[in-house]
Amino acid sequence: MDTRRYLKESRSRALAQFRWLGWVMLMMFVLVQVAMGASPIGGRSDILSQESGTFDQASVNFNPETGLLD
Repeated sequence: MDTRRYLKESRSRALAQFRWLGWVMLMMFVLVQVAMGASPIGGRSDILSQESGTFDQASVNFNPETGLLD
């Protein structure tokens, strides 16, 4: 019985699974980048102001009568 044939099939199957996993990981990376709206270089400029290099301040008002944030 020639067992080399089965060894070759398992290697080709493993290579096919590795390639498939690589493509899936690449597509997931691209979809996450698109969903986050990330620019290719420089990151998100709406959070970090370019001229001062500090984060923008958020403003929240608490209404104690209603217990809600405005």
